Amino acid sequence: MKARLSVTQKMTFAAMLLVLGVFSTMAFKMIYVPGLDFVRISLTPAIIIYASLSLGPLYGAVVGICSDLIPALVEPFSSGSFGAAINPLITVVYGLLGVLPWAIALLTKKHRNAFKKPWFVYAVLALTYAGLAGIFYGTNLLDVGLGDNPILVKSILMGVFLVLDAGLIVGLHFTDRYFQKRILDLTDIPSPNEIAFIATVCEILLMVILKSLAFYVYYMWISASGYAPLYTYLFASLLLISSLNIFINTFAVSWMLVFTRKFIHNYGYPAIKEEGGLGAPAEGHPSKDIPVSDDEDPVEKAEQKRAKIGWIVFFGVVIVLMVACIVVISIIGR
Repeated sequence: MKARLSVTQKMTFAAMLLVLGVFSTMAFKMIYVPGLDFVRISLTPAIIIYASLSLGPLYGAVVGICSDLIPALVEPFSSGSFGAAINPLITVVYGLLGVLPWAIALLTKKHRNAFKKPWFVYAVLALTYAGLAGIFYGTNLLDVGLGDNPILVKSILMGVFLVLDAGLIVGLHFTDRYFQKRILDLTDIPSPNEIAFIATVCEILLMVILKSLAFYVYYMWISASGYAPLYTYLFASLLLISSLNIFINTFAVSWMLVFTRKFIHNYGYPAIKEEGGLGAPAEGHPSKDIPVSDDEDPVEKAEQKRAKIGWIVFFGVVIVLMVACIVVISIIGR
């Protein structure tokens, strides 16, 4: 990046993202599909991926682990059964979700020409759609949660998923065009096509395959509940919402990174520069050859003021959006 955040700024930023992740996890638990207990829609994965890409793997892992662990601790504690809802295997999956996006971004950054067209994303969406159609019309794994007329519900869902996939393709095209027009200012963040690739790999590998395996191992060999779900049922349940999650994660992370680039790296005064080390002047600042007192430097004071305003605006907008989501969820859950 053109400007790196200091350790204090990263810790503050990670703490704010952790709060948002915990609120998202707990709030979105209010929305569930009867009969499909493992189907959950949440903004938490997008927040974790964003933390990984903007702050690095360590902070991403902390945000991921705590976003799963804290709600699991709070919920059973409030009901008098402390620790009962903790699935350490799922916590590991969310920790990996905080590391894998950063690792994939290192790869995509070196091979950006390969991601000018997100053919891999399109192929995965097609395979996912075909796999879901096979599950719907070739098995009865998900029939319990689809009401009295599962065939009609399945047809509606297939139509919805087709619209989501088409919306992702069209939206990704225009989002990437916006990015390419401003590429000189945004070279330090992954392109929307790269983020789509990252979101797709993380969703299929971690949130479908590995997460369903974590549930299966937990209920078969760790939990004492006596509940023994089929792995195929767990896999089908998580695959059901994979298209929606890829859609949400791709656009949420893409626009949050652009927003971050504008309001933190442009307005937030960088404490560390990639060139020049600690205290090096940013572009457009007076050269360090000009003798200026640090205590009375008006340019530095102006930049510090802009930094505070930038952070307040950034987190203010994020928190307002999160509160709005929680209000909507509360209304829907009634």
